[in-house]
Amino acid sequence: MPETQKFIAGGRSSSRLVILDFTRIDRLGGHSYEYDRNVVTAFLARGWECVVYAHRACRLKFVGGAEIRPRFSYGATDSIVRVKLLRPVVKLLVHTTRTAKEIRDVVLAEDTPDTVFFAQHVEQFHVWALYRALSKPPLGKLVIMLRVTSLRTVRGSTRPTWRTPLYWLALYCLRRLGAKIVLVTDSELLQKEYQALTAIRIDVVPHPNPTPLVTTRRGHNASLCITAVGRLAIEKGSQYLPQIMATVHRESLPVRFAIHLHADSSETSQLYDPLQASIRANARTEDVLIETPLPTEEYWRQLEAADVVLLLYDPSRYRNQISGVLMDALGAGCFPIVSDDTWMAHVVRGIGFGAIVRLDGNLGESVAAILKTGIPKSIPDKVRDFVQFHTRENFFAVLTSILQKKAV
Repeated sequence: MPETQKFIAGGRSSSRLVILDFTRIDRLGGHSYEYDRNVVTAFLARGWECVVYAHRACRLKFVGGAEIRPRFSYGATDSIVRVKLLRPVVKLLVHTTRTAKEIRDVVLAEDTPDTVFFAQHVEQFHVWALYRALSKPPLGKLVIMLRVTSLRTVRGSTRPTWRTPLYWLALYCLRRLGAKIVLVTDSELLQKEYQALTAIRIDVVPHPNPTPLVTTRRGHNASLCITAVGRLAIEKGSQYLPQIMATVHRESLPVRFAIHLHADSSETSQLYDPLQASIRANARTEDVLIETPLPTEEYWRQLEAADVVLLLYDPSRYRNQISGVLMDALGAGCFPIVSDDTWMAHVVRGIGFGAIVRLDGNLGESVAAILKTGIPKSIPDKVRDFVQFHTRENFFAVLTSILQKKAV
């Protein structure tokens, strides 16, 4: 059978998806767990076999019905060495040797003409590891998901960092794999960024969310519920929450907060203990502070119960990078307040739903002014179109279509 017929929509029982997950998938409810679960669910439903190779510390046995096989010694966020100045050099050395060998072992064990290797959420060191692991083109295909910017944002403009030439050279070297390599991203802004670094075509694929029941109109609580979901993180603007809570409560607006208060256990307590204390100090009796990570079902209930979601992400990291929470919030009919110079602001402007703020000393007042103006009850059709594009079913359809076109 011609190879062009192997990756057809609907799948074939001989087709096999092998996910290479270099993140910490064992964090239930975390981004990587949900991402893998949704991808696996979509492919299994269409007759594919699926397996996930993960960090060796992963204790989970399955995700979305696919077996998890712990394999990789170091993940994308592992520091490896304490001295910060040495990290780039040491991480490059470790990933181009040890991680490359681990990837090579997986490819040798799994590679067939019907296999698709999917390296999700890779950073520059893992692109190098993939290049070093493959001395010759595999029998199957290698799909690399580029989801992290290499640029830095300063005063609203972007500039290259030391990561940029690392990506450029690694992507150049990967050209030797020819039609066996497929580069994808889930942001048109990231596509533009990375296409400038490589002659290999970069395609945009949907984010694999469950198919939502998109709300077209919703009533609001008498006391507006404002939420900030997910762990506390500086790159996601958690440090602004006390200022916003204090300002909104001081102006006696009919608002209550539902704030996720937990922090990553690996993060320094010197940073997050004072932040947690400040959030507690600014909370009133009607506010809800969620101390532990939420399972998937409770996370969705939290979004559905909220009227407004705060997504105050750092433009330096999220100028081109997507936010799955924004997609989830829009599906629930939740009104997003997002930071300017980010992918989220790009989306809000495009769909005409949400508000954009600057991360400055007047942030609390800016949020309060938005709440005073009022939250619309009707939701534009563009919101529905956006959310319905980013589904796991559409992810499967778009990715397998790309694989068909890449067939040789």
